[in-house]
Amino acid sequence: MPAFDLILAAFVFAFGACIGSFLNVVVYRLPVGKSLGGFSHCPSCDHRLGPLDNIPILGWPSLGGKCRYCKTPFSVRYPLVELITALLFLGYWLALTRFGLGPALCEVVVDPIRGNTTAFTTLGDVPLEAAWPILVMVLLLVAVLLAASLIDAEHFIIPLELPYFVGVVGLLVHVLADSADLPGNLLIDGVWANAAFGGTVGLLVSIALLKAGVFKVSFADDAPPIEVGGDDAPEPWPASKVRAEIRHEIVFLLPPILAATVGYFLPSFDLPTWAQAFAGVLLGALAGGGVVWVIRILGSYGFGKEAMGLGDVHLMVGVGACLGWWPTVVAFFLAPFFALPLTGAVWLFTGKRHLPFGPYLAAGTAAVILLWQPIGQYLMVLC
Repeated sequence: MPAFDLILAAFVFAFGACIGSFLNVVVYRLPVGKSLGGFSHCPSCDHRLGPLDNIPILGWPSLGGKCRYCKTPFSVRYPLVELITALLFLGYWLALTRFGLGPALCEVVVDPIRGNTTAFTTLGDVPLEAAWPILVMVLLLVAVLLAASLIDAEHFIIPLELPYFVGVVGLLVHVLADSADLPGNLLIDGVWANAAFGGTVGLLVSIALLKAGVFKVSFADDAPPIEVGGDDAPEPWPASKVRAEIRHEIVFLLPPILAATVGYFLPSFDLPTWAQAFAGVLLGALAGGGVVWVIRILGSYGFGKEAMGLGDVHLMVGVGACLGWWPTVVAFFLAPFFALPLTGAVWLFTGKRHLPFGPYLAAGTAAVILLWQPIGQYLMVLC
């Protein structure tokens, strides 16, 4: 590996470790409503930690795993999250830039003698100055997926700040950097762009009607218990009550579905590149959130209990804004295949027998990012 590549790989690893250190703050503070700003401090004695104490990965063992001042042990989770994030960043960087995995453009090469073949262009095939926005977006998405999984596994919530952040990142990256020859671009036009713009207008109408009190918020006063069982567990909601709340969500989704359908059949216009990217981001976000929301509604209405949380819907909105609609939909349907190994690992190490769906969605998305080339080719949406 050339010296420049080694330096770049070391930088990516160190960058991932620093992001992992910040993820520790996010995972600890965000679910309980604490500010993400300010200096790091010991959660026991509240003493401010010094710069040497905060060195990612190395700070924890240098302190012997305990506070320098009150000697309270620090969880081993802190260096593990930093190390895992650093390894994920390095692994995804190498996979996308050196091993030909990840987003790709496909071209059919016509050869009358040898037969038609397919040629792929990956992020490693384009100059770094063109590829880096997509690469950074993917790494930040992986970091958000890790943070969302850790929070959801512990608190059974996904703070909306996480999908909103990565959604904004996806929007900015695609609108500012997308081009037709960049792997991972979300450029769309024609009827699908119309559907994306129409669905977004319909969504804004639904939000306005919700704010005005015309539409009702589902589960506004309370939420059904996540798990039932045991002597002191809360009673499950009656199925009729759950279905009544889910009907509010059905009504909320009607305007965007109707507007997207109308937009699809309207005449289309030539769009500049940035508008094509904007439409692709909107379609990805709408489809990502929409498929999860529809399954949530069908499952909740059919079984009479809440099937998935709305945090899962928002998470896939953010994923869709980064990856586009096809990879995001595939990630959702891949997610259940990770249920057994992830649940087994959690049970082995923590004794918990139940995980929310967020970590499965994150695992499905992480797999699709790497394997989209063969998946997209198999589904005939890449070539």
